[in-house]
Amino acid sequence: MGGRAPCVTGPTRPDVRIDRDSVRWATSCANWREPCRRTPNAAAFWELDALRGIAIVMMVTYHLLFDLDRLIPFTAAIEHPFLDIYHPFWDLFQKATAYTFVTLAGVSSAVAYHSAAGRTRPRAQRRARQYKRGLIVFCWGMVLTLITWLVFRGGAYIQFGVLHMIGLGLMACAPVLGN
Repeated sequence: MGGRAPCVTGPTRPDVRIDRDSVRWATSCANWREPCRRTPNAAAFWELDALRGIAIVMMVTYHLLFDLDRLIPFTAAIEHPFLDIYHPFWDLFQKATAYTFVTLAGVSSAVAYHSAAGRTRPRAQRRARQYKRGLIVFCWGMVLTLITWLVFRGGAYIQFGVLHMIGLGLMACAPVLGN
């Protein structure tokens, strides 16, 4: 590949160097055939990503059955206990999914706050980013509240869901992170 610099995703300043590998930051891939790789200080935890993926599959599964039962009451016609959304298994499944999302949000929040890239920022800026993340998640929860209120005409709508809880939790823990 000649003397070309490796493709590294990062800031747009070519003069910044990574101390650990002494690799120059590149604003774009020097060689389009070379795959871009993450920088050492932007490392991700594959375990968190795997758990997020499992939690998303769990959420989609539960909500698919829940929505089908609400919109098309198909479980009464099939009469299978596993497809009955009011079976105790699905109640436990729903709670396990919610607990998984809340736990992952807390762990990911702490990882983001204490990451190598985050340590170079002042504490006030890191806390402001935490408040902003929490506010964004809470606002998405409010959007879902509005949508479900409009769809169900004020009947069974989401009043305080998992996104509301995660958003408020992210904002509430911002003052105590790093102490």
